[in-house]
Amino acid sequence: MPRSSFFNSLKLFQITRILAGPIPRRPILQQALLRSTSSFASLLPFPLVHARHRSRGTEYQPSQRKRKRKHGFLARKRTVGGRKILERRRFKGRTHLTH
Repeated sequence: MPRSSFFNSLKLFQITRILAGPIPRRPILQQALLRSTSSFASLLPFPLVHARHRSRGTEYQPSQRKRKRKHGFLARKRTVGGRKILERRRFKGRTHLTH
């Protein structure tokens, strides 16, 4: 093959690639879903949607006992870090040091 025809074919290939646009790259999981959505998605134990906008609001179930054990005065006094927290809050002038 002559050198000039090789470069002409290469140039033609590049022009067609530019006109065609970028090749869409999809993850393997998404490709598998596109092939057989019903069978593949039904096998998974979790939904294939993003959890970005899922409804929330059931996290905080208040309990006085747990609150006092985690954030109470005696819990703060037990550890070095807790004593530092009490010291900082006293220095700042907080009326309530802990729960």
